[in-house]
Amino acid sequence: MEIDEGILNDGLQKCDGYCRISMWNEAWNALEDLPDELRMFPVVLVQRLRILVGSEEWAKTRILGESVVDLLPPTAAIHYYLACAYSETGEVKLAKEEVSKCMELDPEYGLLFTDSPHMKAYWNSL
Repeated sequence: MEIDEGILNDGLQKCDGYCRISMWNEAWNALEDLPDELRMFPVVLVQRLRILVGSEEWAKTRILGESVVDLLPPTAAIHYYLACAYSETGEVKLAKEEVSKCMELDPEYGLLFTDSPHMKAYWNSL
């Protein structure tokens, strides 16, 4: 089966645009509009995590993040989103583990952690 990268990129661009202006439902729908065979692509799943964090759906973030973290190639983004969810739900020990994994993969995420309002519990625990 051949993948139409144009359709994938268009959907991801729409999603990103909606995320940038905090239109989380519209961003989710932009991914839902993708053909079935594209909805489970790693980049799409990471965007779903971004949307869930943006819409503060912590239980759903954890479910999706924990489901894909060991199935997909390691990415700092997945660990970042999981760290946010764990911090927001008061599971600071798990948040610390995800921060470590994230920083190991991409130290530049440190700036996101320091600016993220979702990491307050993590910072307060240090």
